[in-house]
This record gives sequence, structure tokens and C-alpha cells, in this order.
Amino acid sequence: MKQTIINLFLVIAFTGFSVNMQAQDDRFQCDESCAPSAKGAVKYNVVSPVGFSTVKPIEMAPRLNTLNGKTIAIVGEDFMYNITHPELKRLIKEYYPTAKVIMYDELPIAGPYPAPGITRQSTEQFRQRLIDLKVDAVIAGNGGCGICTPKETGSCIVAERLGIPTVIVTAPGFDEEARYTARNNGVPVLRIAVYPGAFASHTEEQLIQNTREVTWPQIVEALTKPITKEEYAVSETVRGITDDVYHGTLDEIYAYFTSMGWSDGTPFFPPTYEKVQTYLKYTDHAWNETIAVLPQAFRNTTTWHVAVNACMAGCKPEYMPILIAMTQAMTGGDFR
Repeated sequence: MKQTIINLFLVIAFTGFSVNMQAQDDRFQCDESCAPSAKGAVKYNVVSPVGFSTVKPIEMAPRLNTLNGKTIAIVGEDFMYNITHPELKRLIKEYYPTAKVIMYDELPIAGPYPAPGITRQSTEQFRQRLIDLKVDAVIAGNGGCGICTPKETGSCIVAERLGIPTVIVTAPGFDEEARYTARNNGVPVLRIAVYPGAFASHTEEQLIQNTREVTWPQIVEALTKPITKEEYAVSETVRGITDDVYHGTLDEIYAYFTSMGWSDGTPFFPPTYEKVQTYLKYTDHAWNETIAVLPQAFRNTTTWHVAVNACMAGCKPEYMPILIAMTQAMTGGDFR
């Protein structure tokens, strides 16, 4: 039970879906399947366990019309970059001969994008170098692990905040981590070129062939195709914090929460609006009071969100004072 509680509270901090709060209280219309006396597949209306990002999203700059005549920086020093990056330079010069290519050894490493209010020297040096070199586009890579992907995404975040179009190259599975990292830091749309496989498991010949045949077409499209409304829509879902977000059976709710990153797949109690309200009776904090803003997603975690996670974990409502204190403790620099 202790580990379940901890896992569910970590959901508050690390979930990467970006949504904007609206003052409303929207409930799904429930049929007879929601009644306490219902038999068979009982359905529930459930609320979300995560807060809204406190980082204001930027307005994305237009993508390029062409790469010809542009200054393109290829950055990052992870996962076989010494093979893939030179090949990308050759491809740029082959298809866009008037483009200027700046390689990774000519720029500092930006590193992971810093939290709001934090200034990191490496990030500022990278930002200034992009300005000095008049860079028009950035290709970052290679994101092939849980540590290097946020690091390479940091370069894209810096550039996009300067109005410079970017694309990051990742292995399968790490594309979502890159998107979440970007959204959590105010970049609503991050373009990604997915390499077909694990970088380190491929020979030099395979790396070059896949870069030419698979990654390169994605990179060109990412830098030149206008951003669509559908891409923006993924990070612009609008709802209030107490709104119902799903209606379904217990198995359907498990599947939905897992797909949203709100659960690690273990069983939990469905957080219905009515059940969550019972937890609010055991605290003097207002339901919409901010309890903490938690990294890595910098989400506004209110009393309501603490109650939702408590409900999911099966905690007793009278534990709310302790759970609120636990949430506040997660903001400490020594929290692990």
C-alpha cells in the first residue's frame, strides 16, 4: 500500500500531458449502469488526478519554406552521433547545396532545459551562440535513453523559444518523452524524426542507410511543413479541474488511465467526483488551493488533486492532512 500511494502521487509530478484550466464543472450524463444496484459491467464517471501546467506555452514560429540558403545547426553528442550527424550534413549539402551547416563541435551543449526561474550557464551559452551564428534551423539528436532524450530536447526548447524551427531524432519510444519534455517547458509542438531501432545495435552501414532512407525525409518534413491545428490540439484540451474526464467500466478506466500516463498499470479505486469530495471534508485547505508546484512537469497541484490521488490509492479520507504534507515535501530539493 505504501508503494502504491507513492506511485500515484508521483503521477502528479511527472505526467506530461498539457491542458489548460477553465472555470466549469462538467459531468458526464450517467445512465443506469452507474447506479449502485447495477449488475454486470458497472460504469463510473471519473476525474483527472493531475494538475495543469504552470508554464505558459509559446507561440510556435512558422516552419521554413526551404532549407536552401539557410543556416542549419546539427547538435547533440549522444548515441552514434559521430556517424549519423556527418551523414545528415552530407544529405543537406546534397539536396540543398546553398545551405550552411554548423556541426555540434562548433556549439556548446545546451543540456536539459532548466526549471522556471533557474538560469543555467550552458543553456545561456547555447542560446547566445544560436543568435550569433544566425541559425535558421536546429537538428538535435540522438535521443535513445531516458537521460539523453531530455538533454537533446533542451536544445530544441532553447531554439523554439528563439523562434527557430527544430526537429529531434529519437529511437522508438523516446519520441513521447521528448514531446512531454517540450510541452512541460512551454513548447506545445515538438517535431520528431523517429529512427527505426536502437542506435547502438546497428552497424555503421545500417546507421547511414537508415539515416538516409528513414530519418532524413522526416527531418525535411519536420522543418518545412507548417504546423497543423491537429498538432496543437494534442496539447490544448480544455477542461476544469473537477470535470469528468472519462466514463467507462473499471477495466476501461484502467486502460484509459494507463494510456494517459496516470497509472503504472496496477489496480486503483476509480476517482469519482462524489468520492473525491468526501476527502475534502478532512482538510481546512480550499479545494482549489495550490498545495505545490511539482517538477518535472511544473504542475499546479491543488487540494483537489491530492484528494483524487488519495482516492485512487485507497487512503482513508482522514489521512488528508498527512497526504497534503507529503505533497508539499515533494517540492524540497532533497526529495527522492
